[in-house]
Amino acid sequence: MVLQVRPIPPVDPAVTAVLRAAAHGKVKLLFPMLAHVSEITQTLAQVDLARAELDARGVAYGPVQLGAMIEIPAAALMVRTFFKYFDFLSIGTNDLIQY
Repeated sequence: MVLQVRPIPPVDPAVTAVLRAAAHGKVKLLFPMLAHVSEITQTLAQVDLARAELDARGVAYGPVQLGAMIEIPAAALMVRTFFKYFDFLSIGTNDLIQY
């Protein structure tokens, strides 16, 4: 089996908007439906890319606390790993009880 690395997609305008809003007050950004470390790193790379783009354009942005929604069993089993990457977690009990 050959693994391919997907290119990082263009900067998500929603992430950029949240970063810009943080220049005006406290903001927390919660990412849903993450299950694997590869998804975590790809998501955090998007945030870093958005920050770099704003820096390059000279646009102000503020600090943002990053969080993840624990809503699928794979994420629940990796909760300690999630805490290594995120500032906070939110447990989606209504989603988890469906499994």
